[in-house]
Amino acid sequence: MMVDYGIILRTTDGGITWYNQLTLIYYYFSSLLFHDENDGILLGYDFLGQQAVNFTTTDGGLNWSENLL
Repeated sequence: MMVDYGIILRTTDGGITWYNQLTLIYYYFSSLLFHDENDGILLGYDFLGQQAVNFTTTDGGLNWSENLL
């Protein structure tokens, strides 16, 4: 997985092909960490709400849940 301004990219073939997993245009993502192959956290900032946010996944990044900080 890879993150940039409001975009999460995912690969399933070792980086040959990348797919857009999630796009949130008013967010800046700064860090992506996985505890294991399923559980991960994404840290960022919501420009519209002007607050820090994190997103969590328990399925390897297929789905993300937003949590306000």
